[in-house]
Amino acid sequence: MWRHYYQPLPQGRTRGESDTPERLTINNGIKALLRCGFFIIAACIALDGVLFLALGYRYAKAVLFPVEPAKLETPSTYINFDLLYRNGTKTSSRFPPIRALPRALAQVSSREPDKVYPQWPVSFLAPYGSVPQNDRHLLVDPEISTFVQFRALDYGMENCSLGLLIPEYDSDDAMEIAHIGTTIDIWSLAVNSKVDLLKLSYNALPRRISQVGSFTPRYNIAEQLPSFACESGTYHAFLLTCPEGAHKEDCWLDVTSTKEELVGVYMEQSQTI
Repeated sequence: MWRHYYQPLPQGRTRGESDTPERLTINNGIKALLRCGFFIIAACIALDGVLFLALGYRYAKAVLFPVEPAKLETPSTYINFDLLYRNGTKTSSRFPPIRALPRALAQVSSREPDKVYPQWPVSFLAPYGSVPQNDRHLLVDPEISTFVQFRALDYGMENCSLGLLIPEYDSDDAMEIAHIGTTIDIWSLAVNSKVDLLKLSYNALPRRISQVGSFTPRYNIAEQLPSFACESGTYHAFLLTCPEGAHKEDCWLDVTSTKEELVGVYMEQSQTI
């Protein structure tokens, strides 16, 4: 009688399976691929977390510490012009002076130091709505001063001076009331960007730097102050005010211009290259 002996199969292995080298290679590749996928997913999660934190920081900074658009730096459009003129690639041409009107003009009152004067208070009705009248009001008396701001833009026209021109009373370019012999002091103000006229009051004026001169208005005679350096792209602001202790009969200037003409205060730019 024959006896049969049986051996149990190894655990985890079924009949017909064998650990061939090819199968071991495949298993190792799958494990490596899973590990690589795990690290990629973990790296993506970490990167997403960093980006989320950075986005939250920028959003919180923008909400808690907003930046005024007027104070953002405006890149110069005259790229590498200095190199062109420095190495002789470009030779200088002669151009006449440029006269520019103020980019901003507003009144402030020492009697009401927190008052903000409205911009363009006069308007007219048009078919498409109410349109503010484009006027430039230059008003100076013992209580009210006028703030003006310019921006030097043109390259190579970087020698500037402040000027004043008052037309005759019956001129079509302006309505004006002026006392001949009035003395107007001009102060330069510390600015490096556009001033917000909607927030401008006597108490909110930029810091005074120095008195740059005085005007004595006369009909049809242009006056100019000493020149100063005005690099392309820079802002320049001035305050026109009465001398300290002056009375209205000694200091009073009121000029309103409604046309794009040289009426009132302006800035002249002369060539420097």
